[in-house]
Amino acid sequence: TASAGSSMNFKLAGHNAGTSFGQIKHGNQMTFGGNFNVTYANGFTSQSGDTFPLVVYASHSGQFGTMSLPALPSNLTWRPDYGSTAFSITARPIPTCTPAPNGLLAWWSGDGGTNLAGWYSLVATNGATNGFGIDGRAFLLNGVDQYWYAADSVAFRPTNVTIECWVNFAAVTSLEVIAGKPYGSGNLDSYQIWLQNGQLRGGISTTGGFSALASYSWTPPVSSWHHVGYTYNQATALGTLFLDGVVVATASGSGPIAYDNRPFIVGADIENGNPTYFFNGSIDEVALYDRALATNEIAALRC
Repeated sequence: TASAGSSMNFKLAGHNAGTSFGQIKHGNQMTFGGNFNVTYANGFTSQSGDTFPLVVYASHSGQFGTMSLPALPSNLTWRPDYGSTAFSITARPIPTCTPAPNGLLAWWSGDGGTNLAGWYSLVATNGATNGFGIDGRAFLLNGVDQYWYAADSVAFRPTNVTIECWVNFAAVTSLEVIAGKPYGSGNLDSYQIWLQNGQLRGGISTTGGFSALASYSWTPPVSSWHHVGYTYNQATALGTLFLDGVVVATASGSGPIAYDNRPFIVGADIENGNPTYFFNGSIDEVALYDRALATNEIAALRC
């Protein structure tokens, strides 16, 4: 177990495990936490495609709290991977992303809480921080009491909506909310994406209750990045759920989306006035649009 406050330290002097870099081997479940630090030795530097399996195990849970990795050329970035049998880091090219489609209201990249599309930055609660993401940093959440939020704004109340992001589950529980905007004093949400009992779900609420609720059977593999999205078009009253750029479910609804002064939240929900259903893992590149993006636009967001 790598507990909070502890550190794992590695030196990379080449590509060969056991001679150029050390490994930790664990025959049972490895529980990650604490700090992970890597430095170069003997003048070695990494090139594109270099992979270093540093921790080997039978199974694993959790994630490192912080990572310090050596510098790379400006066109490369480190990609940590909590694989099924080993934790590794890979030097990979920085992806070239398609420019955001029209209608972008908010874009929180995970590199802090700044909204790259304007105002309304996210605020961390209960020590929530940023870990490694699909591109740069991500919102790192403990599944216990952490989430990020932005206070209510007219920008978070579109007539039509798309909400999309990348997710990486550290553990899968019965109900984990990815992102959305709660509504009312009970259990409704203006719009939201969440995972519940093996079902990826997206939906809206009207003043009469949940609507256009689309569901897809999915048990996400832990420590693996996936893109999720949900759109609602009021003119057609159609909700559409996406997984990895593909439409996986649609659902008909009725009526306009209902809004109040609840905040926009990443990694949790508010039910009966209390935060709950906390996400355990990492969420990255959270974006909100004022229209229902087309299927090809959703697919192009997966850079």
